[in-house]
Amino acid sequence: MTKTISFMGDTGTFCENYITAVQKLICDSVILLGDNFYPIGINNNHLQKFINIWSNKYINKYMILGNHEYSGIPVQLYLKQPYWIMPDYCYMIEYEHCDIVCIDTMQLEPNWGLPEYHISQYINGPGIVTKKLVVRSTGAKKFKHIFNYQLNNIIKCLNKNPKKPKIVCGHYHLETPGCYSTNQKLKDILMPLFKKSNVKAYICGHEHLSEHRTIKEGTYELEHFISGGLETRQTLNPSDKTKFSTVESAYLTCSIDKSKWLFKFLSPDRKIHYSFNLEMN
Repeated sequence: MTKTISFMGDTGTFCENYITAVQKLICDSVILLGDNFYPIGINNNHLQKFINIWSNKYINKYMILGNHEYSGIPVQLYLKQPYWIMPDYCYMIEYEHCDIVCIDTMQLEPNWGLPEYHISQYINGPGIVTKKLVVRSTGAKKFKHIFNYQLNNIIKCLNKNPKKPKIVCGHYHLETPGCYSTNQKLKDILMPLFKKSNVKAYICGHEHLSEHRTIKEGTYELEHFISGGLETRQTLNPSDKTKFSTVESAYLTCSIDKSKWLFKFLSPDRKIHYSFNLEMN
């Protein structure tokens, strides 16, 4: 049976395009890719907006944390809430023809590919995540403890069903055409795991745009999607790897069956910006 999953990142301002997209949403489940609450995580007003927006959509809402969630309340408080599904910082959703592994990229590499001038300019602002902040927000004793916990859970999820193809979802990008830089440290951590574990696609937010590119390392190819574009920024610098990019409002869907995965970037009113068919061997 075909399953359709939607992926929405950086929706935390609750902009009109996000509201429209949810109203017209047709899918089996949605994964919220982080920065779901701006600028410093959730508060009572944000929670009520979230409940109101999703009140008539009886679909599973899986949550991933972004850097702005780490700027507010302890992130432990996002776990096991009744308003969304988030059993742990890293967890897996098992479908018949695919596993989706949701990860917390702040716990692997807190910095988000910022250029040096940006770091110095915004170091005390919301959304800037340091190792100390990750430790304080999670209640860990040391950063290496939460790093190892996250990494070990990712490996366990990836190894559970070794023959099944996988999608990994996180907040931070590996590469980007936007205003940030390649997140080389995160890429160095994740790509070796992806190569070994039949990971076909990585889907993230963080950049407020929509992009699809293929990252190639030797014979391995990873489809890399950024779906943070319901509220967009105008910075866009496509590379020779880019197959599609836009700063028009959009979000990503994927329809999954045994033989193929069909990815689509849709406008809030469900017009197709782009589609990509990934054949399963």
